[in-house]
Amino acid sequence: MANAKIGSYPSHGLQVVEKIDSAKQLTRSDSGKLFFVAQAGSTYVINLPKLSVDMAGFQAKFICDTINASVEINGYGVVAGGGTSGDNDVMRYFEVGHTEATSPTSDGISFGGSATTLGATIEVYTDGTYWYAYGYGVVAADFIAVDA
Repeated sequence: MANAKIGSYPSHGLQVVEKIDSAKQLTRSDSGKLFFVAQAGSTYVINLPKLSVDMAGFQAKFICDTINASVEINGYGVVAGGGTSGDNDVMRYFEVGHTEATSPTSDGISFGGSATTLGATIEVYTDGTYWYAYGYGVVAADFIAVDA
């Protein structure tokens, strides 16, 4: 079988870096962006776009630049703490760092609150059916799977 292109979505209009400090719904046009994430005084959610096979290849990178509370990167429509709404149970999560933990089906991934290391990084990718998240950090609490 020949290799086949299954998608890409580089349409962010050359606005490649953004700072996030409150709840945000990402769109398909955010693919390829770098987000600096400021943890606020309470947990907030960054929702990924709704999954669809025609958006295969979407990717984004999140870097923690301020520590204060958890920030969740969840599937479309998933609320803080996870649950059964929206694109739940579609995150394949793998952590590279202190614990090398995995979670085969979670609702999202979170920078882990006050224990998060500045510069901890989360990268997300999709094949249009699932999200794949990779967390790069130093301590075990840098990342937490979000799942109700």
